[in-house]
Amino acid sequence: MQIHIYCERPALWGRFGTTAEGLAAALRRVAEGTETRDLVVSVHLTARGRGWGGRALAHRWSTPAGFESPRWPPCGRRRFGRPAGLPPRFKLIRLHCGGEVPSYPAEHTSRYLFTWRFGSFTDHLAHLFAHELHHYRRHHLGLHPGEGEASAERWAHARLRELGMGAALAGRRRRRPRGTRHPLPAAVLAAHERLRSVRPGAALVCATPAGRLIPAGETVRVVRLPRRGAWRMAVRAADGRCYLVPLTFLRVP
Repeated sequence: MQIHIYCERPALWGRFGTTAEGLAAALRRVAEGTETRDLVVSVHLTARGRGWGGRALAHRWSTPAGFESPRWPPCGRRRFGRPAGLPPRFKLIRLHCGGEVPSYPAEHTSRYLFTWRFGSFTDHLAHLFAHELHHYRRHHLGLHPGEGEASAERWAHARLRELGMGAALAGRRRRRPRGTRHPLPAAVLAAHERLRSVRPGAALVCATPAGRLIPAGETVRVVRLPRRGAWRMAVRAADGRCYLVPLTFLRVP
């Protein structure tokens, strides 16, 4: 397993209370017992923002050309560069944290409504890595069949407890009752109206680039129509793959 850690400003290490070597050692502890020969981990620590995030690109192979992303990290979107010595193909886990973190111990509620108490910044990052490692284990190693985000949260918690690291589950908020939704923004409602006449197989133009996968101006084909209240539509790009693209990106040619 390769680990590449990028810190936007050296002064951030004092705020995080650790070092690059300490973070790398913690991630390797979490990964012990998992076959990680094909795994590359990139950690991006930026000066601004309080956000945390992780992505496991484990359902497909990555290449050195795809190591960087113009939309990652989301805070500042600074390009940290491509490291030397990357394998020709690999599975990639990206982790990001903004530098405006609270002092630890601290509580954090994940996007899946789990509230955690972390003893240190290192414990927090290790939990985030363990969550994404669960996805890697599922999609690349064939483990945890059928398990999703909630299972990844619980597996990460169990893994850190096994290692004696400081992560405790403080509770989980209940989701809104089924059938209640946040109102869609006006731009998304307008996109639904604009695209209501299209049918599966119809050609659309992606007016806004969808990451590095679909450039601006590329013609895509509708795979299935969006449900009421959806933000995205399933389309097939020129490379033959299906992607979920925001409705506001699509135009009728």
